[in-house]
Amino acid sequence: MTIIQREFSLGDFFFIDAWPFTDPMCVVTSPKLAHQIAQTNPLPRHPMVTQYVRPLVGTHSMLIQNGAEWKELRTMFRAGFSKQHLMTLVPMMVDHILVFSERLNDIAERQVVCQMEDLATKLTVDVIGRVVLDVELNSQTGDNELVEAFRKSMTWIPNGQQFNLNPLRPVMQKYYEGRMDDYIRRVLRMRYKGKEKRMSRNLIDLALDMYRQEGVGAIEEGDPNELFEQVAIDNRHPEALEKIRAEHDEVLGTDIENAARVLRSNNQLLNRLQYTAAVTKETLRLYPAAGSLRQGDEKTIFTTPDGQVINMKDRLIWLGVHSIHHRADLWLDPDEFHPERFLEGSNYSGHSPDAYRPFERGPRNCIGQELAMIEIQLVMALTLRQFDFKAAFDEWDDRGQSGPIKQAFGDEAYQVFSATAKPKGGMPMRVFKRATKTN
Repeated sequence: MTIIQREFSLGDFFFIDAWPFTDPMCVVTSPKLAHQIAQTNPLPRHPMVTQYVRPLVGTHSMLIQNGAEWKELRTMFRAGFSKQHLMTLVPMMVDHILVFSERLNDIAERQVVCQMEDLATKLTVDVIGRVVLDVELNSQTGDNELVEAFRKSMTWIPNGQQFNLNPLRPVMQKYYEGRMDDYIRRVLRMRYKGKEKRMSRNLIDLALDMYRQEGVGAIEEGDPNELFEQVAIDNRHPEALEKIRAEHDEVLGTDIENAARVLRSNNQLLNRLQYTAAVTKETLRLYPAAGSLRQGDEKTIFTTPDGQVINMKDRLIWLGVHSIHHRADLWLDPDEFHPERFLEGSNYSGHSPDAYRPFERGPRNCIGQELAMIEIQLVMALTLRQFDFKAAFDEWDDRGQSGPIKQAFGDEAYQVFSATAKPKGGMPMRVFKRATKTN
């Protein structure tokens, strides 16, 4: 959409009619209009969202619900996704990231090309499994029934289309939906009856407290994953990578092998990794996970540059976050990587808060954003001083696995749509071990 907006010099919003592949939509690229839609008068999810993701998340997910039921679900899971609670789970996240590090070490020793997207996704799945269900999914080291059913169900989702003529699609989606439901019911039954005692209070325990009080149940909203884009950014900007490593030496100590123990014992050190956080935020600006699809109501009125008033009631409205993040009138050098945008006193800082919305804003913002930020920074802290990464798009291109377009916005790691926004080719990379410092 950003390319279309630039090619035709389109303004704060424009209309695209791609029927029958999708409903006609209005693409919003203005922070002011996005604020109106997501914050001032928060619009509900468009029904197309339900049609698209219901087989993955179920009928009662907060991702697709609106009104009172959505509010109850959001309230139920708010405490479990709060930063205060998630920080208590840092030791658990560190354990899973150490498994991730072992996999990187194995890839480096075998000198093979890996798809970083697959590695990072499995790590995130394992972390979410512990945070949400309090179970070990072990997707990094083996197979899991829930993970397998979820990933296979995703392969049956049409990429941006409302229809899929394969007659097996609804049958297979229903089959995998049933497998996921059965797995989650077993976990909920164990936790609700108190048969499985844990010292920690995980999200499922906090949610069950609300369940007992309110009598409602749901499957939680997912957590965005930007780990693979983060690795790609660090690889292409060695000066930023050196600053990150220097910050980690200063805050966590120069004994790299001791970093995991340090973070387990003092999770507040994450708050001191300010440059690391700035790099993460800039990566999320360049590569936002997704936009947001809303349904207009009678109060949603847009005015065109020539004065025409358009009532957006019942229309599909897409908040074009990528386009907002790449507008030259909102960001200096919008297609370039400048972490200083998120550090005070920089020539690049001073953007409008509404112009930055990687997790969206307003009451329907991503409930998993704190988890995403903590996980990304922990991964950086525990891997970037141990490994070097090199993009392997040329090797992937030679195998014919990266697609016909080599670059977009001057970037080989541009995003493509496959159920969600993902890097081209699954982010092929080579991994190299670095000489580590120990005391």
